[in-house]
Order: sequence, then structure tokens, then C-alpha cells
Amino acid sequence: DENRRGVWWSIPSRAFNLFDTPDRTVLLRRLSAYLIMGMRSLISFLQAVFILFTFRPVGFLFAVALSILGFYFAAWGLGIIVETKGRRVVFGLALDRRHLDVFLFVVTMVHALVFFRFFDIYGSGARILWVVMCLLIDAVAWVCTWPAGGEVYV
Repeated sequence: DENRRGVWWSIPSRAFNLFDTPDRTVLLRRLSAYLIMGMRSLISFLQAVFILFTFRPVGFLFAVALSILGFYFAAWGLGIIVETKGRRVVFGLALDRRHLDVFLFVVTMVHALVFFRFFDIYGSGARILWVVMCLLIDAVAWVCTWPAGGEVYV
């Protein structure tokens, strides 16, 4: 396992390869990442279209820019999370692969809820949840960049 702290600007493409998977759990992780990215992309597109049809061109450009940035940072974070091996210690608690798998499952379920209820819950609450989910993905990915096994104090 490598320390990826300095690699903020590259998305680990290996994390999204569905054809070269060593086992079923890795395949499920990668499928989960694809589902999250697909739902994020479609929701971002729908948000931008909604803003465009309400005749707010500046808001539309802002939504497109945020969608591109959000896609990149979510893809980076998910790629790091999918490929992480080993144990990380955060605030004295050990996080291992099982914890990251549960995290991916929960994030997938939250995205599915927002995705399937988009028109019912669209509003500031849904947008805030969307941003919080992206920040949470990136925060967990940041923890995954820490050296495996060692104590890291935050």
C-alpha cells in the first residue's frame, strides 16, 4: 500500500476497472463506486437543467462548474477508498477494509435515496446533503491516504 498524500490530482484509474478484479469484494466496491458516480452525474445534470429552465444563466454556469468539480473530487475520493488496503487509526479507533466497505454501502444507499426521490426532495436540503456527501467521501479518502497501520494523530 502506498502513501498517496501528495497525489491529490490524479484519479486512480485502476479503481474503476471492472474487468481486472482479483475477487468478488473488489468487484462490488468498484460497482458501488460506478453507481455513486452515475447517480451523482445524473443528479448534477438534472440540477443544471432545472436551473437552465428557470432562466438563470449565471446559476446554470455555476451549476455546471460545480458539477465538474464535484465529479472530479468524488471520483478521486471513491478511487482512493476502493483501492485502500490496511488499517488506519483515527482518534484511537482502527479503521480497516470492512469499515470502508460499510461506508461505501451507506454512501451508495444515501445516493440512491436522493436519486430516486430527486423530484420530491429537490431543494436546499437535498443540495446541502449532496455537498456533505461529497465532502464526506473526500474526508474518508484523505484518511485513506495516511500510512497503513501507524498511529496518526489529528
